[in-house]
Amino acid sequence: MHPEEYTSTIPRDWRMNLTSQVAEYMQNRFREEIFEGPRALPNTSIPVPLLCRADRVITVIVQAYQHPVIVNTVRHGKTLDTVASLHYQEINIPTVVLNANGNVRLWYLPGAISHAYQSPLVLYKNYNTHKS
Repeated sequence: MHPEEYTSTIPRDWRMNLTSQVAEYMQNRFREEIFEGPRALPNTSIPVPLLCRADRVITVIVQAYQHPVIVNTVRHGKTLDTVASLHYQEINIPTVVLNANGNVRLWYLPGAISHAYQSPLVLYKNYNTHKS
């Protein structure tokens, strides 16, 4: 099912409609940046501050996509390929880690979510974890 097919069935006043519109915009922006697709224009109902945050996330995801690292089989956090492990370096830029088959194992996306938004997320998670 294409995004156009299911977004039209979501009631416009429902909060998930905004989430769906932002997700569709981000997918289109990613295609535009990576595959030189058509220009992604956001839905006019998406608030500008939210668009700015979405663009920031997409910028970091595109940077990661452009810096893939291929890792051979890993077990318990350690590579089984000793020779290859000598060539691995610390990852300190946005990166996507792929296995030998090209499957995504990890997205490293520093800076995708600003510190101002990370703190409330951690507090919320801790609050819900300790609630009994």
